[in-house]
Amino acid sequence: MLLVVLAAAVLLAGCLGEGDDASWTLLDGSAPGEAVDLEGVDGDVVVTSHVVLATASLTSESKAGSCLEERFAELEAGEEVVVRTGVATESVTALERGGHAVLGCSNSPGLREEGRWCGSSYGQFRSGSLTDPRLDIVCRARDGASIGFVWVEPGRGTRYVAVEQPGYTEVYEVAAGLPVRIATVSGVDVETSSATFEISEHDADGRLLREQTLEALVGG
Repeated sequence: MLLVVLAAAVLLAGCLGEGDDASWTLLDGSAPGEAVDLEGVDGDVVVTSHVVLATASLTSESKAGSCLEERFAELEAGEEVVVRTGVATESVTALERGGHAVLGCSNSPGLREEGRWCGSSYGQFRSGSLTDPRLDIVCRARDGASIGFVWVEPGRGTRYVAVEQPGYTEVYEVAAGLPVRIATVSGVDVETSSATFEISEHDADGRLLREQTLEALVGG
């Protein structure tokens, strides 16, 4: 009887995802990336997936290609784009050719008016840094709740950007030297057109480098 009870407890813990990050799936149905141990982060850690693609190789049917064609057809992107997939979100990030701005598209499982992407953003650089994180709260979750997207410019030595979500921490790996498009599924205030992100940055060994509470407003 004791063995049966213990086995049932282990099975229940796995179903609930307690200490078992493999129980999570990403928006496209794939498994999260390989788990990482991050200093100061407790509970479930879900590593988003990402891929770096050559802009010249994109087709209009691909995620990144459809973003650039649907939302930025009049602009020319740089050599590489980063496509990220999280638990409830997808994003595309690319530099505008010349490096003066960053282009991005956002996606979620909720309804949208039209098109493959529910949101897009254009962020300008000044003195090498973004003038604004370019908050986008247009995309929605399956239940209709607003999802917030911003770009984060990781600090020196940062390998992972971690964002607190309800019941788990979502982790984004820095890629291609581009700002990291992160999301929050719980921190959006539609009335004030703002969103709050609880963020930590970690090095390749998981050591905590810095923490911040980012309070972003939708830009004009």
